[in-house]
Amino acid sequence: MRVELTTKQSDGLLRALGTEVSVAEGSRVEIEGTGRENFRLEATAERIEAGRTLITEIKLAGERRGERTRARLTGGETYLGRLHLADGFDLHGRAEEGEMAVSLDGERWLTATGTMGKRPTDTLTVRLDNFDLAPLGRLMRRDADLRGRASGEVRVASALQDPRVDADVVLERLDAALLDPLLAGVLQNTSGEANAHLRAHGAETGMSIDGEVEIPTLATTLRSTGVTYSLAGGRITIDDSRARLEPVTLSDSHGGEARVEAEVDLTSLRAVSARVEVGLENLRVLDTARGGFHGTAAATGTVELATDRMGTRVEVDARTEKGTRLHLPLSADGGEIDWADFVVFRQAEVQAVGGASPVRRVVRQRRRPMEANLRLDITPEAEVNLLIDPRMGRGITARGEGTIALRVNPAENLMTMTGDYTIAEGRVELSMMDVITRNFTIAPGSSLRWNGAPGDATMAVKAAYRVRTSLTPLVGEQNPLFSGRATVPVDCVLSLTGELAAPEITFDIELPSADPDQRLIAESAMNTDEAKSMQFLSLLTTGSFAPGSSLTGVGTAGQGALASGAVGFDILTGQLSNLLSSEEYDVWFRYRPQEGFAQNRVDVGFSTGFVDDRLLLEIEGNYIDDRSATSVGTGNVTNLAGDVSLTWVIDDAGNLRLKVFTQTIDRLNETQGLQESGLGVYYKKDFNRLSDIIRRKNTKFARDSVITKTK
Repeated sequence: MRVELTTKQSDGLLRALGTEVSVAEGSRVEIEGTGRENFRLEATAERIEAGRTLITEIKLAGERRGERTRARLTGGETYLGRLHLADGFDLHGRAEEGEMAVSLDGERWLTATGTMGKRPTDTLTVRLDNFDLAPLGRLMRRDADLRGRASGEVRVASALQDPRVDADVVLERLDAALLDPLLAGVLQNTSGEANAHLRAHGAETGMSIDGEVEIPTLATTLRSTGVTYSLAGGRITIDDSRARLEPVTLSDSHGGEARVEAEVDLTSLRAVSARVEVGLENLRVLDTARGGFHGTAAATGTVELATDRMGTRVEVDARTEKGTRLHLPLSADGGEIDWADFVVFRQAEVQAVGGASPVRRVVRQRRRPMEANLRLDITPEAEVNLLIDPRMGRGITARGEGTIALRVNPAENLMTMTGDYTIAEGRVELSMMDVITRNFTIAPGSSLRWNGAPGDATMAVKAAYRVRTSLTPLVGEQNPLFSGRATVPVDCVLSLTGELAAPEITFDIELPSADPDQRLIAESAMNTDEAKSMQFLSLLTTGSFAPGSSLTGVGTAGQGALASGAVGFDILTGQLSNLLSSEEYDVWFRYRPQEGFAQNRVDVGFSTGFVDDRLLLEIEGNYIDDRSATSVGTGNVTNLAGDVSLTWVIDDAGNLRLKVFTQTIDRLNETQGLQESGLGVYYKKDFNRLSDIIRRKNTKFARDSVITKTK
């Protein structure tokens, strides 16, 4: 006997029968056989839809021969409520002598015997024998590359009403890459394997879980920080639904380590709680090359994480280590952040497939409340870059110390910072019309203060750009206090105060080697804001003073031509300096052509570090093509001048240094132009009161003792 059925417009008939099933036109069913114990069945359908279920490209093939039944069901893109199978499915089934088996690949089988019912005596037993888990990855709620093998037995009593489970399962070579989709947005590029032996018994709401998990190797990258961590030999023990990660060492690729301990309460799988403690020891915690807040950072300290049904709380107490370089662009809208969402809520989506009627898919996601508090001691080993105004290229690069408290609350889209940062050394970059860039050296003691959003900080920064030039264009050749054309150091001083995102900027010009009378004469030549601004700009662009309005010999047009020529040479020599420099050393070269009273001038410099930048060599020199350049009151020609210094940084913080130097005397007196040499020991510590030093020392000891306890 053979029966074949092809559908046309069957939806109306199905609705009349009281069903919500919709079958695509052209679906076909073929049955051929001699009775209930011997038949063959084939069916195909482009689409079948029922409520929140949609299956496309369906093919069913099966046969029964006596007590033996076999079947295969395949489908294309499928929606089963919240479950979405984009690549479809391929199921194999068989039943023989009271045993039913299912396979996802046709080779390795999951067998089931017994009864699935509501009575306590109705027991279903499922056995796995080296079952391949890979095909199950497509059946999970998130796309997962699930690999591994499963063996064991699971018994379920009263499966259809208040089920109770008794399971003993062994998982072998379980791929750790499964963590990537489970913690999407948190982890990426996870690799490694795990072996587990798990036992579970009891009802769903009070199930008891025991077992062990061995982690031979594991490597993963935190997506938000870009840092890859690895561990070897991890072990998790589970006793009465409480899992404990035994102390294990986590390492980065730069030699940093962290001691990790964790406990997870699995008593209620709907409200899992966990506690994690981490002791950092020079561990890399940030390694990103772009974005808003980016850079590299290493830290020592402690991290505590606690999570339960009410949310997650993170507490961090750490200090920066060598190699830390942070880049923080500042804007007035500060405080807006983005965070990985484990579960959030979304609106219902309507999906239509293959011309079918739309299927309404509701994806419930929930954002768990989270709060993080970070206390960070910034040490001089850390370099901080703050970009204040990208249009002007104005930014601060600094090293110093301070304590910053950071609070992050993703639910409120909030990030706040409080604390002070005192600069020990650094520079302010100032760009003029994207043509000329000058680096101003920051005076020690300059500071930044945060008390709100990161962009709402206040600053008090003083920085200077030093040039060596003649004072003759400013005060005239006949002034007895400035006789000769010798060059002297001149500081272009930049003061930044007020709000960090929009500071108040003031300019000044200082003569560090001049005596009070000489300073008074120079200041009188710049006795208006307009005059001082003109001279400030001239020093930055041409490296020399512009002639005063009472002087003759150089007209306005001539001044402009000379300035343009100087700027052109400055750009060319700046590019040459960049080409000659590398990450290991800096070389700078500058040529200033003759202009007005100043002669041709060549400046050169070289600096590099040895022994992990603990031994610093700095060489500076200049040559002036002017045979009349002599020291005041002496016959020593000063056409060639130079400074050489060798500094040994004794301590890690850079506060204690030993320096050997030889330098040209630039004081405006009879010794100008001579060479002086010396040996010096430097020690620096910033404090307001003597008690501040004692308090910092005690805090350091307390923090180090906490770190030791976590090891």
